[in-house]
Amino acid sequence: MTSNRSWFRTYLPYRVPIALADNHVIYSAGVGAVMFVPVLDGKEGDPVVFDDVLHVPDL
Repeated sequence: MTSNRSWFRTYLPYRVPIALADNHVIYSAGVGAVMFVPVLDGKEGDPVVFDDVLHVPDL
């Protein structure tokens, strides 16, 4: 889950409820793939793509 819409490489609208630890419920706005480039000791590693990431603006 992320609230950052600009990270998505692919995106489809998708609304599901998400229960928080304080019993509040918020909703996703979409789902898609996010690419992450890890950095270790100042050096970029190989890109990793996470599929089925929820976009949750209220996080």
